[in-house]
Formats: sequence, C-alpha cells, structure tokens
Amino acid sequence: MPPRSATPCAPWQRPPAPGTAPTVDAWADFDPRAHLPVPAPAPVLPDSTTVHRIHDAPLGVMDVFSLHEQLISEYRDFTQGGTVLRDERIAAYLKQDLDAKSQWPDPWLSLNPFFASGGTVPELVSEGLLHPETARIFQAQKKEGSTVCDGRPLTLHRHQREAIETAQSGRSYVLTTGTGSGKSLSYIVPIVDRVLKERDREKAGGNHSKRVRAIIVHPMNALANSQLNELRKFLVDGYGQGREPVTFARYTGQESEEARKRLRDDPPDILLTNYSA
Repeated sequence: MPPRSATPCAPWQRPPAPGTAPTVDAWADFDPRAHLPVPAPAPVLPDSTTVHRIHDAPLGVMDVFSLHEQLISEYRDFTQGGTVLRDERIAAYLKQDLDAKSQWPDPWLSLNPFFASGGTVPELVSEGLLHPETARIFQAQKKEGSTVCDGRPLTLHRHQREAIETAQSGRSYVLTTGTGSGKSLSYIVPIVDRVLKERDREKAGGNHSKRVRAIIVHPMNALANSQLNELRKFLVDGYGQGREPVTFARYTGQESEEARKRLRDDPPDILLTNYSA
C-alpha cells in the first residue's frame, strides 16, 4: 500500500517539541507569571551593636520609634504583596491610601489628668465630715479575703469631696468627669456614710430595723455586676464574708426564687439593680 500523506495541522494543534512546554499564540501577553515580582534574597541584618540607630537609643534600651517604623514597613510589604495589581489606576489609589496611613494611623498620645486632692478619708473623719468607720472601710490595697483592715489611707479627689459635701446637704447633684476619675466613690462614700450614721441614730433611739436604705440603679447588668465587685472590695475585704459593716446585694430580675426570698427575709442596706428589674 502506498504511504499515507501527513495532514497539515494548525499551530495550536501541533504537539510540543521534546523538552519544551506547550505554547499558544500571543500567550506571553496574558501570562500572569510575567507580572509577578522577581524574588530577591533577604537582606543581611545589620549588627545592632555597631550600626547607627535612627533615634540614638542607648544600648539595651528598646528604640520604640525604630520598632514602630519597622513594623509599619513590614506590614505594608505584606499588604502590597498579597495581590498583583495590573491596573495602574488601582495601584496608584492603593499607594495613595497606604501613604495616607489608613491602616496604621499615628499613635494617640494623651496625658493622664492630675486631679486636685480633696484630702484623705481619715482627714475627712477628723473634720467630722464622715463616720469614723469609713476610715477602715475605704482603704487602698486591702488584702482580698482578709479580716483585718490593713490597707493604706485612701486619698480622695476634690470633686469627690465636693460630691460628699453636696450629698450631706440633702441636695441632688450630677457629677461629670473623665474615665477613671473615681465617679463610683463619689456616690458610694456618701451612701455608706449615711447608712452608718442612720444606724447609730436608730441604735441610740432603740428602734433599729433592717431595711433597704439605698437603691443604686444602673442602666445594664454589666455595670451592676461591676459595682458589686467594687462594694466587695471595700465592705468585705478587711471584715470577712458575713461581717460587712454595711450590707449590700444585687437584684436584676435574673436571681433564683431562693435568692429573691433571701432578699425579702434579710434586706440589705444597699440594693444594686437596673432599669428593667
């Protein structure tokens, strides 16, 4: 039989030559590998004992400014290296956004306010402003669970003293001050002081009775729980559980029937609750 003639085939149908990868016409224009960055070897870290530090921090002291710049530089490389942007407009927008520090704003620096002193609790006791027992109740750094008031005298801010004086005058007041400035003590101290003085008057008159003397209303359970721990710090630590000079309890509507009955049978001096309870 005569040999068969080979049928010509299109370029994309031709088998690749031995040792070469298959190709398609104009493939180079669409090859995504052509746009990938060329990997470069990692630079050798300089000797920190001899290199000049940007901010001249002493040896053995962390240079937070250089560390900050290094972290931002590395994070920017990480952000840019995750995606290859072929559109020059998108790439320019991304660069502009990163240069504007959208992902790493400048650090926020603020100074802690220094509040004018209103005197220590023992000083207010000596002035006749507070009940003598408050000097043992309101101490700093009392040992948790201890039955001895072994803390140090608590110093009040002037706005706390003014709140105590206003409360003792029988007038209502609103206290507005910054975070961590002792707003809780501005009403806890007057309440505890009032309870102690009322008890002394009732005992002197022979008509002492157990009842809720103050109700502290919070907008949410989390705040009620937080203030419960604050009261424990002053009224339980240094005295012991069950020996509190002023009793307190929480009622938020989530208590068991047994806990509710206990509150009715043995009402605390101070009741913590919320708007919805």
